[in-house]
Amino acid sequence: ILIRSSEPGLVQNLSDGSVNAGPQKILLENEAKQFIESLPSSSPLRIAHEYWSTLSKGQDKFPDRHDIDTIEIGAEVLPHIVLIDVETGEPIRYRYRLVGSYVEDIFGANYAGQYLDEMALGSMLEIVSSFYGAVSDKGHIAVLDGAFISRAQTAFHVSRIAMPLAVGSNPIGALFCAFDKQETS
Repeated sequence: ILIRSSEPGLVQNLSDGSVNAGPQKILLENEAKQFIESLPSSSPLRIAHEYWSTLSKGQDKFPDRHDIDTIEIGAEVLPHIVLIDVETGEPIRYRYRLVGSYVEDIFGANYAGQYLDEMALGSMLEIVSSFYGAVSDKGHIAVLDGAFISRAQTAFHVSRIAMPLAVGSNPIGALFCAFDKQETS
């Protein structure tokens, strides 16, 4: 049984200023892989990356979005998963297709169907856009890792990984992501 928190989520808290983003870092390719490999084998980020790797079709051919099988991902990791559509054009837009229940709890709502640029992320919008752009533009595996601090000085840490997915003939038409949150002191 999943019990939902009635507390506001990260997006609401960033929007109203009750949570501020601390230092954020984007790790690409080898740094991202090293970060992932440093995680415990039970980490949802590590499991999601290992799953994506089993589907990968080579250096420049990424798994297709339709290759993703929610049964294979597993019930423990699925709530941490986010699928994002990459809509090309000027500017490139990122639309949340699927948002796992664990991620809903972090954000405070289900943002499926919404665009990243419509979310009230404050200073985090540019960082998250750059993170997704590193994956959609270059096909990099990327990690966004950073701290957040509430007005009550409660600190927490959010890590996310993003990996490219093909969609039909589009070599990078979607992103396969996993999120995790850790409370810190």
